[in-house]
Amino acid sequence: YSSPNIAKPFHVGHLRSTVIGNALYHIFETLGYHCEGVNHLGDWGTQFGKLIVAYQKWGSREAVEQQGIQELMRIYVKFHDEAEKQPELEDEARAWFVKMQNGEQEALSLWKWFYDISIKEFNRVYDMLGVHFDAYTGESFYNDKMTAVVEELKEKNLLTFMTFNINILKLFFNVYELHNVWHDVIMYRISFTFMLAARLIGI
Repeated sequence: YSSPNIAKPFHVGHLRSTVIGNALYHIFETLGYHCEGVNHLGDWGTQFGKLIVAYQKWGSREAVEQQGIQELMRIYVKFHDEAEKQPELEDEARAWFVKMQNGEQEALSLWKWFYDISIKEFNRVYDMLGVHFDAYTGESFYNDKMTAVVEELKEKNLLTFMTFNINILKLFFNVYELHNVWHDVIMYRISFTFMLAARLIGI
């Protein structure tokens, strides 16, 4: 519960989940259940490639250290403004996210720095609310687990590959027998980075 996005301000949409989740945690704990409060963060994706590009072009360490999330948000918005005039910036961002997924040190160091700054700000809010978590995990937790999941689905013949225009590959995850529906899951883009498995790995 809570689940804010790294490098973006905590907003009212996250507040509702935070309060409800924290209340349920304490109710069940009082009833004698063992509870684990997990904050599933929005901490992975192409947006961090965009943020890295934005930081390198228009940001500075001093400004980020002083202004925190507000500065990260400023340069992120500037990226989108500039990308309308320079579409090639989107390719740069995708390339940086691929570096993150491949474990490239510079990319991961910048991502971890953005992460730590964000957690510091989120904890300031949680302290005011009297909320605590037993664990902070997010989409990044599943980065090294995706390939094994896809391979297992292949072995069980649960995936059908189909090209969808020139730059997207779709995987259709057949869960008809379980839910009487088909789930249409976009897993790869042109850069062959995972898109959605981190969120649906528990389907």
